[in-house]
Amino acid sequence: MMKNTNENLFGEQLCLGGKPVVGFALGFGKPGDWYYTRVIYPDDVREAKRRVDSKFQSVDKDVKACPGLNDNDRAAWAALLASWRQLYCMNASGTCTDPDASIFGLGGQMDDVERYEKSAYEWQLKVQATKCSLSSPVEKPDILKREESEKKEDVLDTIKIVAIAVAGAVAVVYVVPQIARLVPSRKEK
Repeated sequence: MMKNTNENLFGEQLCLGGKPVVGFALGFGKPGDWYYTRVIYPDDVREAKRRVDSKFQSVDKDVKACPGLNDNDRAAWAALLASWRQLYCMNASGTCTDPDASIFGLGGQMDDVERYEKSAYEWQLKVQATKCSLSSPVEKPDILKREESEKKEDVLDTIKIVAIAVAGAVAVVYVVPQIARLVPSRKEK
C-alpha cells in the first residue's frame, strides 16, 4: 500500500508547475523515460488549467495592447485562445467560469495543458520581441525545461557510448595481443 506523499517509489519528488503534487505517488522513472508514470487526479488538471489560463488571460491583454503585432498575428492568437478555452472548459463553445476535467484521459489532458502553456510562453516571447510590455513575468514552462534536460542527457549518453567504444577499441588493439602472447602456442608444447 502506497502512502499519501509527494514522492515516488525512488524518493523523487513529483511536481506540477514547480509545486509538489500531493496524491498517491505511484510511479517509476523520471519525465522523459519511456516507462515514466505519474498519477494525475482531476483536481491536478483543474489546478494546471487555472494556472495556464491566468497566463493566457495575461497574454491576451498584452496582444490586444501591442501595436507591433499585425492582423495576422492577432487572428492567430485569437484562434489559439479559442482553442485553449475549449480545452479549459471541455466544451465546443469555450465558455465557462471554472475549468472542467474528465476523469477519463487525465494524462492526455495534462499533456495538452503543458503544450498550451508552451504556446503561451512562445507568445509572451513574441510580444516581448516587438518591444511591447508584458503584464506578467516570462517563465519558462516545465515542459521546455524537461526537453532541454533530455537533450543534455542525450548528449551525455552519446559521449558515454563513444567513450565505451574507444575503450573497446583500445582493448582490442593493445590488450588482446598481450593476452595472446601469454597463451602458449602449439609449437611450444
